[in-house]
Amino acid sequence: MSPAPGVSSSSGIGLAPGHFFYFNNPGIGYYRTNPSASMFPVYPAPINLGGGYFQLGGMSGRMGYWRAPSGYYYPWCPPVFSAAATYPPNSAIYMMDHGVPAVAQPPILSIIADMREFIEDARAKKQLDSANYENLNRRLNELACQTSALAAKNGGSLTLSDDKAARRLLDLLSADLARALTL
Repeated sequence: MSPAPGVSSSSGIGLAPGHFFYFNNPGIGYYRTNPSASMFPVYPAPINLGGGYFQLGGMSGRMGYWRAPSGYYYPWCPPVFSAAATYPPNSAIYMMDHGVPAVAQPPILSIIADMREFIEDARAKKQLDSANYENLNRRLNELACQTSALAAKNGGSLTLSDDKAARRLLDLLSADLARALTL
């Protein structure tokens, strides 16, 4: 088992592996061995990698993040910035909180708008081929229409179960998007 990003003894901050009780189980992702541990470890300030991509967790972090104009950091990054990293469903989304990345749960409409912008940007940079672009764009449009219809049916907002279902679908779409990116 390897420690979570930013928690290695070589990180320069003197933390022992597993200090935050997070370990990586290949194929499953990070999991918490101590239920009283904080939800995710605290990271230093993001490192700008250029092109809207950032590295969280200092230089020992494993995953690259894209910073959306809305201010959220999404785990969508071409493989060059995250060699050997996998993007499992439910990868954390971050936002800056007093200069430190903090786990966030953006509104569904913000995620959809940010994902739409990222897909268009990735297509323009030729990081998505046309088949993946069409598939991801179609799925995102279907999800946007579905959530809008459910919100309209419920007086303008999603019920808790509808919100959870939409987030599950967005997590799966997010993982597929990260896997479809190329250099």
